[in-house]
Amino acid sequence: MKRFGLIGSPIGHSLSPQLFRAGYPLSADTYDLIEKESFEEAIREFKSHYSAINVTAPFKEKAFLIADSADSRTSILRATNLLVKEGGLIIACNTDCSAVETLLQKEAAGLGRIPKVLVTGCGGAGKAAALASAGLNFPTGVANRDFCKAQEFCRSSELLEPLHLDYGEMSGYGFDILVHTLPLVTSDILNLDLRGRTVIEANYRNPGLASYEKEAGFKYIPGTEWLVEQATSGFRIMTGKLPDMQNLSEFRTHL
Repeated sequence: MKRFGLIGSPIGHSLSPQLFRAGYPLSADTYDLIEKESFEEAIREFKSHYSAINVTAPFKEKAFLIADSADSRTSILRATNLLVKEGGLIIACNTDCSAVETLLQKEAAGLGRIPKVLVTGCGGAGKAAALASAGLNFPTGVANRDFCKAQEFCRSSELLEPLHLDYGEMSGYGFDILVHTLPLVTSDILNLDLRGRTVIEANYRNPGLASYEKEAGFKYIPGTEWLVEQATSGFRIMTGKLPDMQNLSEFRTHL
């Protein structure tokens, strides 16, 4: 039996344990919410008792720094949502990238052409989404309140373009898909013409754009879709086993 878990704060609302059980209904492996007051306490618990852990806010950047190695995209992001013990080392991964890749590929297939993508926010989720989009060779704008931060990050790919989090600048970008990773929805975002476009929202706990889908005429992909995709990828890395996809699919319909 192996032990897996999640660190972050707060995490009491997390669906990760239920997702893990849906993916591995017959497994003796366990998945816990590791509720600790500090990052240092959580990491000590991981090192002592767990084979791998997922990492959520506000610990993603700190978790990256304690890893012995990381894959190429995680190294660019300098943030991880998955730490795995391997051969006495701690390996950092970021399955947010693979999750967004999957969602974007589906939307691009429906469009039948290369889409332009607008990402709002340049935190951990925003960077992962932008890097995934650029990895698919999609032109990608990254709009952020701190423009200098967006500029610095966008140097990682010629397909990334920094933008101010401003209605005029975002509207002029001419995007097909909006990936919203900010915790709040500003008036600049609500005023965008989203008719006929696709909106992917990272926040599944308190989504801000879901209620505008019919009124604004866009296709809405909720954060639960992102969550399930990144969990599925992460669980495969954690366990070395393919999860029960039919069971996960059924679980997804009830989210």
